[in-house]
Amino acid sequence: MHIFKVLMQERIPIFSTLTETEFLHVTDLLGKYMALAATLNLRVQELEDGRFTDRQTIEEYRQLIWGKKSERHVGSLAQLDLDTAQPELPFDGLPQVESKIKQSMVPLGIVKEKINKKSIRLVKPTGRKALSETLPREYVEILPEDYHDGMTPIDAEVTQELDYRPGSFFVRVITRTRFADPKTKSVAIAAMPQRPIHKGVAGAGLLAYILVARFCDHLPYYRQVKMLNRYGENIVNTSTVGSWVKESINLLAIIYSRIKHKVLNASYVQGDETTIKVLDPLKKSGKHQGYLWGYHAPLEKLVLMEYGEGRAAEYPDAFLGDFHGVFQTDAYGAYDTVLRNKANMRHVCCWSHARRNFTKAMDSDKRRATAALDMIRELYRVEAMARENMAELD
Repeated sequence: MHIFKVLMQERIPIFSTLTETEFLHVTDLLGKYMALAATLNLRVQELEDGRFTDRQTIEEYRQLIWGKKSERHVGSLAQLDLDTAQPELPFDGLPQVESKIKQSMVPLGIVKEKINKKSIRLVKPTGRKALSETLPREYVEILPEDYHDGMTPIDAEVTQELDYRPGSFFVRVITRTRFADPKTKSVAIAAMPQRPIHKGVAGAGLLAYILVARFCDHLPYYRQVKMLNRYGENIVNTSTVGSWVKESINLLAIIYSRIKHKVLNASYVQGDETTIKVLDPLKKSGKHQGYLWGYHAPLEKLVLMEYGEGRAAEYPDAFLGDFHGVFQTDAYGAYDTVLRNKANMRHVCCWSHARRNFTKAMDSDKRRATAALDMIRELYRVEAMARENMAELD
């Protein structure tokens, strides 16, 4: 009421013709309008923020899919203006490392020579690529129609053709003749050679083929059975192949345990995990998400995979046991839990994972992100030179 009297006294034209009831109605509409406008502005801001986040996420995935593996960056970006609105990164005042690294490894002349050799190797050769020397060769000689023994060869034109001969089954018939020995009045027969599966009809070559097709080429057993039965009528069936694989895995368990022993006795091991879909009839979807825990001993050049139903710390903890040495992982928290009570294990992280975040920061803080990437590049350069030196020693 007070506002209405004040507006009447001021004689504002838009309100002077309104009654008090009409004025109250108008102010109510104005209030609703202002509230609606504020809500719309807030929604617009939310959409803009979401759009920015979506664009940023899409750009990150684009980099992961289409970006270069090395994630190279342009060194001249370090000369761009500093965005002082970003938080400071602790790279100011650090010593220059590039010249010291080169002097501490090998003479600069050797480095330049190796770089020049590499640049020559990277030149794309012209012409057709030569066929691999590891492939077996069959030689066919074609003589002229009017050839006779009196001709003297001058030279030859050689043409190489890549061909394929389908694999085939064969039956190995093992005969052990039984002999009667009149001197000893006994019967002699040779012992049966060792076979992969006791009393099984599958030879080592067939079992190796099935295992490679299943676990390397990801061919289901039923599809392999169809392929194999093309060579004859009902040679194998799915259940038989499954039992062969089970018996073969029991044999390979000996090799697996030996590899595990070597990995756990190494001084340096890398660990990581990845998802895998596992068939599960108890689930509505028919499958659940399992995990393959991978362990790599770089110096021994050994890789070992273990399956776990989850991603909890209990899986790497059970595998590592009393491992003594350096264990390298990404920043997944389960590894911190594993290493919390292991005094004989040293945890180191991965520069590749850390480097990705500096690459992402190029759009917001180019100068300091580039400084970090330059130093990481120097670390990679040291590793490359070390690998070359080790290769020469080998």
